[in-house]
Amino acid sequence: MKGVSPLVHASASSDEADVRAVFDKIDEDKDGFVTSTELRDYLSDFAGYGEREIARFLERLSASTVPHEEDRIPFQSFREHYGLLNAALIARRKNESFLRHPGSWVGNSFAWRSVATVL
Repeated sequence: MKGVSPLVHASASSDEADVRAVFDKIDEDKDGFVTSTELRDYLSDFAGYGEREIARFLERLSASTVPHEEDRIPFQSFREHYGLLNAALIARRKNESFLRHPGSWVGNSFAWRSVATVL
């Protein structure tokens, strides 16, 4: 996958069609669920997320209020946590680190002031 990640616009109030489009990109085998492997590959390879942030997101998904089988994440569970994928919206997130692969922010606006308020 190439281009700007749609996650730069991720929020809790994102349009369901936009969230569905991202979910469908991640769901490589098109079975209607994403696995931790599919999610890890997308977040790491396409969006440039670091391992700790991916692991933290997967932990939150596993504690989802939407029931699901182990390692078969349904759309509603993904939707519930989608806003957490926008690391640029970090002003209220405490005790977390955000590490990106080189070049993952190319072409994206990023307000470093938000980062400074957390540090």
